[in-house]
Amino acid sequence: MLIQDSDHEERSRKEKEREKEREKRERQEASLREREKEVQRSLGETLRERDKERESHRKEEATQQFKALLVDLVCTVIAGVSGLRSGLHESTVWWY
Repeated sequence: MLIQDSDHEERSRKEKEREKEREKRERQEASLREREKEVQRSLGETLRERDKERESHRKEEATQQFKALLVDLVCTVIAGVSGLRSGLHESTVWWY
């Protein structure tokens, strides 16, 4: 009887240890899952910020290119008009 009680106590102790280990693993896994969620949220925010910044740079670059095209167009028109004026002044049609 004493051996059976001792055997039973040993099994009970081992079961409790297994239960504690299982609970510990579950807590660790839950903690890891929560940390993964936090990292994913943080990563998502970082990626959104980077995309906004990239889009801002693209918009700024497009604006600069458009302004350069306008300046080029205006300079071309002014040069054409200046050339036309000087050509008209040299023309004999204007002198008679």
